[in-house]
Amino acid sequence: MRASFLSWGRASVLRVSPRVALGCLVFGALGCASGTPEARTCTTASDCAADETCLDETCVPRRGPRDAGVATDARLDDAATNPDAPPGVDAGPICSGCDDDDACTSDTCAAGVCDHTPVDCDDTNACTTDSCDPATGCANAPISCDDGDACTIDACDPTFGCTNDRPVVPGDLCSNPVDVSAGGTFAGSLACATNVVAGACGATPSADVQHVLTLVEPRRVRLTLTGEGNPVLAIGRSCGGGDVACGGADLLLDPGTYYVSVDAGPGAAGAYSLVVEVLPYPAPETVSFPVAGDPRVAASSTHYWRAGDYVQGVRTTSLPRARRAVVSLGLGNNLTCDTLPMRMRINGTEVGTFTITPGTSRVTPIFDFAAITGPSFTLRYETMRQVASGCGAVTFDESTSTVQLHP
Repeated sequence: MRASFLSWGRASVLRVSPRVALGCLVFGALGCASGTPEARTCTTASDCAADETCLDETCVPRRGPRDAGVATDARLDDAATNPDAPPGVDAGPICSGCDDDDACTSDTCAAGVCDHTPVDCDDTNACTTDSCDPATGCANAPISCDDGDACTIDACDPTFGCTNDRPVVPGDLCSNPVDVSAGGTFAGSLACATNVVAGACGATPSADVQHVLTLVEPRRVRLTLTGEGNPVLAIGRSCGGGDVACGGADLLLDPGTYYVSVDAGPGAAGAYSLVVEVLPYPAPETVSFPVAGDPRVAASSTHYWRAGDYVQGVRTTSLPRARRAVVSLGLGNNLTCDTLPMRMRINGTEVGTFTITPGTSRVTPIFDFAAITGPSFTLRYETMRQVASGCGAVTFDESTSTVQLHP
């Protein structure tokens, strides 16, 4: 029979285990005599005797004062190490000192054995770096997606992580040129552009941006380019070409589609500004020629009959170019038996010839030619051969002679 001695002041009494007492109630003296204990099941402490408590669905005895000097079971609790159990309760296996002072572990006790399970710091966010500090616990620091390339857009997707997309620069391809047909100022950058077309107008094969200009009627177009690294401007009928003009230009353009390429120059590619002015097509301009004071070489004062005689004068207009000259030349004609062939030059280029015959008082030739750049034009009438001896000469009427220049 199991018994425990409890010390109460100066007296000592023998206390019989309730389990034994239960056996006595059921079996009487015989049960007590046999010493066979009967365990009682329980759900709460109210199911047990006053000096018992419920542990693991079994009524177990409460313990008396801890200084009774009674030998104790190793399972008996010590309130100093397990304050959750009431003093004097047979609380089963206990754990002492499971806290390892590590914020990165989860400390638990099972069946008297300490367990230190690492905590999971994964926040399921691909844009953070997950770590744990023993002193402070989990940390989820944002990651850097900067790839060091100024031409990419750096971002982070919580599911997939970093993205470094390179956007298509407007006008970077011939298939997506910047439309400048309405005119205006267009700011762009070659820093992130790629090389799509071969260099035109002397540009080296390098980053370029394409613009498109569409005209439905003849227009005067002024183009001005400035930018970092001295970019090169090329105007052409095809993307990347420069068959119309190179550099800043004041152009008279027929209806159609033109491509304006901005190409990196000798310096570092960077920002640029392209100014496009779409203006009305200019009307023809008429100038008086010749007039008194124009330089001339004549056989005798104002009479022309020798080869190489000429009159020349500079006329300034608002036209950026001339492609037609309509001549109206008044004559003092003293020719009798020969003709006088003459040519017209503009800016040193021969644009056409005409012949003065005896008795003619005015000649009105019209010359069409490849565009000659203005706005200033040097006009010249020049004899081509000498008139036959005795056949006379001609003079020019300075008060009624004109040249109409067409752009």
